[in-house]
Amino acid sequence: VLMLAAAHADECFLSMALDQFRLLDKLRDGVLSPMELHAGLAAFSVDAADAEGLVKGVDARGNSKIDCIEFLAATLDASLLSKRYPSLLRKVFGLLDIDGDGIITVAELRAFRASRLYTQNPFSTEALDLE
Repeated sequence: VLMLAAAHADECFLSMALDQFRLLDKLRDGVLSPMELHAGLAAFSVDAADAEGLVKGVDARGNSKIDCIEFLAATLDASLLSKRYPSLLRKVFGLLDIDGDGIITVAELRAFRASRLYTQNPFSTEALDLE
């Protein structure tokens, strides 16, 4: 849910978070490796093992790297999300509730996970659609 919310967040949040992502992405390959995350967080005394643990915790796609959408999702404050962006949560719910019956089923979650929306490039125009 946070990955979907991140992909549809407002422009101000996206701008600030993307700036931080770009600062950490030293290889400019659109993903953060444990090494890049460790280098970026070294000033905060985060050691390599902790950086690797952070990557594992945030890496929803299971590729041992953090892409932009995973990074944005990790930086969202879930407790404030519902208060500040209720329309965003409704939009995310609508994406998951494929049949529109107001209930998200396991089958709908599986269908979404297999869909292009789940696997698309996080920097694509559609992923960052703010409408």
